[in-house]
Amino acid sequence: MAMTYRPLIEADVPAVTELALEALRFGMGDERLTISPDKVRGMVAGFATQPGHFNLIAFKDGSPVGAIAAYVAEMPFFDWCEAHVAMCYCTEPRAGTALIKAMLRWVESELRIRRVIWAMNDGAEKFSRVLQRRYGFGQKDMLVLTK
Repeated sequence: MAMTYRPLIEADVPAVTELALEALRFGMGDERLTISPDKVRGMVAGFATQPGHFNLIAFKDGSPVGAIAAYVAEMPFFDWCEAHVAMCYCTEPRAGTALIKAMLRWVESELRIRRVIWAMNDGAEKFSRVLQRRYGFGQKDMLVLTK
């Protein structure tokens, strides 16, 4: 069956939360951070109910196999807004490319957004980083963790 794409709806929240948790577990590079399933569920639910942010889910045979989401926030020190990529994870080939292209089209159509920030977990797979660079996200993030 062909892959289909659509925005997240409330009925998708449990399955997409599981996909997001899988992505976080796969990409974790630091044992000092603890994943909070409740916070992940809350973030996913927020994308389903709060307008003004971007999300797109890839489905195959009715199940989510990929997702991308970006939330919009005011830029510190500057006018306008920036989008923060909160998730981009796929379990099917070519879904990631389609999701990223859709997000970039959305960014181009949103006059209020002047910058996109996409931090990757240290443990993210190599292909994710290659895909990121292909679409202009090449900066290495500097994270400082304490304790």
